[in-house]
Amino acid sequence: MNTYRPGILLHGSHGPRREKVRSLAWNGARDDLSLLAESFPTLRRAPGVRPFDSEALDAWASGPAPSSGAFHAAAFVLNVFNCRAPWAVGRFDVVAAMSAWDAAHRQAFLAWARAPWTA
Repeated sequence: MNTYRPGILLHGSHGPRREKVRSLAWNGARDDLSLLAESFPTLRRAPGVRPFDSEALDAWASGPAPSSGAFHAAAFVLNVFNCRAPWAVGRFDVVAAMSAWDAAHRQAFLAWARAPWTA
């Protein structure tokens, strides 16, 4: 089994090294998810961004505080993290997001889209 992260391809291993590889992969993925979230201006100081905490980000984004741009940015990051999870923000809708986002948010999304990855 291969796990892709930006710049790293980890191959499944057996034995005592397996847990260390899994731990390193998660720590790297958390950092990558924080960087992805911080590329969206409205998420730079949002709860759950650094360190990455999907539940905190989902709770914040589904509450009354964020703008529509922040809501869509959080939904995008959460769906990059796990597209099958039942997030309170729901599934990411690219058409709705593009109509709500300003140029900086669109640029952050397009940077990811040029070299997509998942956690």
